[in-house]
Amino acid sequence: MKWIGLTGGIASGKTTVSNMLRELAVPIIDADQMAHLSLKVNHDKIVSYFGSDILDDKGIIDRRKLGEKVFSNEKQRKILEGITHPYIQNKVAEKKRLLAATGKKWAVYDVPLLFENKLESQFDRIVVVYAPQEICLERLIERNGLSPEDAQKRIDSQVSIEEKKKKEGVDILSNEGDVDALRDQVVAWKKSIDEEYS
Repeated sequence: MKWIGLTGGIASGKTTVSNMLRELAVPIIDADQMAHLSLKVNHDKIVSYFGSDILDDKGIIDRRKLGEKVFSNEKQRKILEGITHPYIQNKVAEKKRLLAATGKKWAVYDVPLLFENKLESQFDRIVVVYAPQEICLERLIERNGLSPEDAQKRIDSQVSIEEKKKKEGVDILSNEGDVDALRDQVVAWKKSIDEEYS
């Protein structure tokens, strides 16, 4: 089974593309979903390191509060990844095996930090959802209710979208226009992959 990495910059529209691919019956494994599960599984370990101020009033880890601690501090981010990533990797490998066993020709791993975590060699191909940084910044402020400074910090914590776009051999889906224009690109891209891997 061919393994395709789907990535992009924060607020570039990667989730929108992922949802469009799901609607087209493409098997998708979502790294964020695995990360949510990993926070639950590793709850006590994370709280003992980062402190109880990352919890909401129900005692559940508040991703926003945790994000504030790790996005501006690479050392903290690496520690969090060290706790959560082993579980994520095991779960993804298990899901990938199950898909391959059902005879799927190709599947997509939706992974925001593909380049940041140097995962390129794991994939048969990579698709980058692209939108210019100023558009991503606007979307992030609006979507997450962040201040311009906090939104910029989150963008700066990742490899820049311009760099991702220039990586050798990547497929680009451009999300600079409206949702219909993006959908047309997604449909055409899926068709080309189906033809290549049929």
